[in-house]
Amino acid sequence: MRPYLFLLNHGRTPAVVPLPSARTDLLTGRVHHTGVRLDRFAVVVLAPLASRRPTLHPKGAAPCDEPLERSY
Repeated sequence: MRPYLFLLNHGRTPAVVPLPSARTDLLTGRVHHTGVRLDRFAVVVLAPLASRRPTLHPKGAAPCDEPLERSY
């Protein structure tokens, strides 16, 4: 079981959340060392640096280091 940290800002103003250790944002790949800033209504999913796994190829065939492209 991996210790993922889910942060959701339900507020209308940005928030800063301090972190006890460096973590990787699994949605963007960005590393946050001391804290993370969440814009209003933002969501982040964080994992410890050692737990970062490569993302799967879009077809699920092979791992790759690049995050999947998102379309909204």
